[in-house]
Amino acid sequence: MTTNRAASSYSTGGGGVVLEHRYAATLLARLLVGAPCAEIGDNIELTKVRLQASDISAVDDIVLEGKAPDGALHRASIGVRRNPALNSSDTASVPLIRAFLAVVTEHWDEVSAGRWSLVLAVAGSKSAFEEIATLSVIARSVSNADAFDAAVNRVGAANAPTRQRLAHLKKLVVAAAAEDIDLADL
Repeated sequence: MTTNRAASSYSTGGGGVVLEHRYAATLLARLLVGAPCAEIGDNIELTKVRLQASDISAVDDIVLEGKAPDGALHRASIGVRRNPALNSSDTASVPLIRAFLAVVTEHWDEVSAGRWSLVLAVAGSKSAFEEIATLSVIARSVSNADAFDAAVNRVGAANAPTRQRLAHLKKLVVAAAAEDIDLADL
């Protein structure tokens, strides 16, 4: 894919890179001391921390690899962004969502089996990220899209802003999937 829009100096060498490097340093420290790493799974032995691993994952900022107690390979693809809006008008996040979709479609068996995780690491806290965290918890508790929508809309499961965040995310997914990503087989 080509784009007419050049990356900003901030995203290619400024704040985003500093955040990515600091976050990677904490992950490397976990690797070195053998500490659990929630991003890949607390029971997974972290064996590799890769930066800019586009040969493995479309979400390539940081890719973690590890072994489960049964010897199975586990991965986590981490997108690092300073402060994404993640609303329906956030066109800057469409490539990130497209990359997440690519991992899901290309590695569906591993993702659906819980052996490949997708992580969005952000610099700070704001309500959008809390809403997405709530949606993620709900998503992990169900097996399909219909059950997810029902669970989100169940009384007390998610507040109105969280349900609105889901509407925004769905629009971002539609925009991201507009370029040759086949979600029909999932």
